[in-house]
Amino acid sequence: MIFATRAFHHVGGTPFQLYCDHFVRAMERAGEKALMVTLDRGKIWKAKFRISATERHKLTQCTVTTAGGGVLHPYASSEDRLDYRVPASGSLVLTWE
Repeated sequence: MIFATRAFHHVGGTPFQLYCDHFVRAMERAGEKALMVTLDRGKIWKAKFRISATERHKLTQCTVTTAGGGVLHPYASSEDRLDYRVPASGSLVLTWE
């Protein structure tokens, strides 16, 4: 039950919320329109990572990269959602317009 309450992350001042099916160890702003997210799981695991538009907002252009700079591409997308499979260990950088 605890995990279900911590899977969704509201990021203040953004038009979206985040969902991750693995524990998020840290989340910190890396700039006005940048966020660093650190996941904490084994190196062989993949996590589902979703960016969803919040009510009354449209999803803006978003880019997800690994801490090493590799650009990740969504495996599914719609007008209000981007779905990724990301490494479940390490850091991601999310930037948006």
